[in-house]
Amino acid sequence: MRKTFYGIVLVIFLFTSKVFAADAFEFHHVFDLVNNSFYTGCNLMYLNYKEDNLEVDPTLPGNVGDKGLVYRILLNFRKVFIERVYTDLFGEFGTGNIKYDGYLLNPPHTPVQRTNFNNFIDLNLRLGGILLNQECLQVIPYGGLGYRYWDRNINGTYEYYNYKAVIGAKINFLLFGDLVLSPYANFGRTLGAHAKGDASDANNNNIGKLKFALQGKPIYEFGLEVTYKLENDFLIGGMASYTSYEYGKSDWQMAADGRKFIEPNSKTSEIRVGVGIRFGFI
Repeated sequence: MRKTFYGIVLVIFLFTSKVFAADAFEFHHVFDLVNNSFYTGCNLMYLNYKEDNLEVDPTLPGNVGDKGLVYRILLNFRKVFIERVYTDLFGEFGTGNIKYDGYLLNPPHTPVQRTNFNNFIDLNLRLGGILLNQECLQVIPYGGLGYRYWDRNINGTYEYYNYKAVIGAKINFLLFGDLVLSPYANFGRTLGAHAKGDASDANNNNIGKLKFALQGKPIYEFGLEVTYKLENDFLIGGMASYTSYEYGKSDWQMAADGRKFIEPNSKTSEIRVGVGIRFGFI
């Protein structure tokens, strides 16, 4: 009888161990797919850009700005090395009809409202480590570098570009089943920001291009990713994010006709929502 009892206990123990092992494997498999995968999708970005012209010259009619929707394609590649080292590389490429609301720089500062296609490029790399790896939770701190380019089409072509350095953290949280929520937050600074644009004379004729070096300012990014595993290595995902950053005003630059120009302080906010598919590999 005692041997029979011990045998039953042993069978229950082995069966329970296999069940827990299977559950643990399934759980880790979901996180591994999120962290080792390729993603492609599209998102919609709302751009809100404002220039503080009055701070440079209080006699001007007011500040100017750009607003509009941008349609973007997102590509993302993630890989974890030696079980802890986390890498995340992604790029966004977009275009959209952006409305400029301002005025001509030369007196009498005729009001101008134009809607033109603008192009955008964003590239980002994050490198960090899986600091906490528990049954329903992963915490991943990281550092990151990025690059942003904006082809701003107003009355002539303007180009803005900058690098950025951030530190941040991401959380992978297993809500239920195979649904993973991944909020993240980044804080950093814009670096090497520049603006290039067309200069015009008193008759609004083009007299060449000017290049402005802009001051670095803080950048803040907050976002949420939602990923659901459908089957095997195939997942679907959605995202939402908010980004805010500023450019500090440049020094005065002299154009070919002797007139001076300056790029003012500016602030940009970007709101994104998107969906896509993710292909995991382990």
